[in-house]
Amino acid sequence: MLHRRHRVIVAVGCTALLTMLMWSDSPTAWWSSIIEYFLEANQSATSTVLDARPGGDLDIHIVLWFAATLVWWWALRHHQKTMKACLVLLGWASLVETLQPMFTEIRDRQLGDYLGNGIGIGLVVLGLFVRRRYFEGPMSPAT
Repeated sequence: MLHRRHRVIVAVGCTALLTMLMWSDSPTAWWSSIIEYFLEANQSATSTVLDARPGGDLDIHIVLWFAATLVWWWALRHHQKTMKACLVLLGWASLVETLQPMFTEIRDRQLGDYLGNGIGIGLVVLGLFVRRRYFEGPMSPAT
């Protein structure tokens, strides 16, 4: 079992890796290849779902920032500290998107990227509120 300090170091490392990934040109190509593979390989099962997905890489932003926020929740394990970390992470995600054109050749600022980052972080925040209210709070089955 990792001590809290070590878990925080892991969370900082994950956030740093995510930042480097967002400031590179490769995620767009990787994600496009993954989506094209699923469209071609599973056309009968996925056509209605994947045809309706938004253009660009909004979905990967949601997934990656959701995962990064989960790592912070795992690292801190305290509601208030995690909520503060989520707020800082939202600011960091916005800064990463704002500075992105300085570090990449083909990527630029897009509203969908900002929204994807916010939605990914916001889903974890929503989960934390639900967990606190219904599993730890006055409406908990344990009370």
